[in-house]
Amino acid sequence: MRATLFRDATAPRHTPPRARPPTPSLNAPVRLADGSVVPVTGGKLTGTSTATAQTLRRRGLALEYTTLSWNVVGTVVAITAALSAGSVALAGFGLDSLIEIGASTIVVWQLKDTGGTRERPALRLIGIAFIALAI
Repeated sequence: MRATLFRDATAPRHTPPRARPPTPSLNAPVRLADGSVVPVTGGKLTGTSTATAQTLRRRGLALEYTTLSWNVVGTVVAITAALSAGSVALAGFGLDSLIEIGASTIVVWQLKDTGGTRERPALRLIGIAFIALAI
């Protein structure tokens, strides 16, 4: 047997890199629970029937009402605990929850709009609420 200094030219030098999964885009279709697929263009649902749009709006409102209820309970508990313990940190948490309640209320207001005219003002108001959370 003879030792060779060079590799066999037919052997692969390295394994090829694995392909990355595709990055989801805003234009990717949305698959609903009933198996139907809804096209999306520019981040907005298009080609949806009125029934599908109403179903999606109802689901969004149900989720938002659940979030709103949870935040109200959290705010009451935090403020009650802050008053009984005299804790500034708990009072700050309660104030934070109040701001989140305001943002949730804005989302409900936006979702109840059927004409699509409330989206931009709602996004600005929610952005202001998040800036208030950071302060």
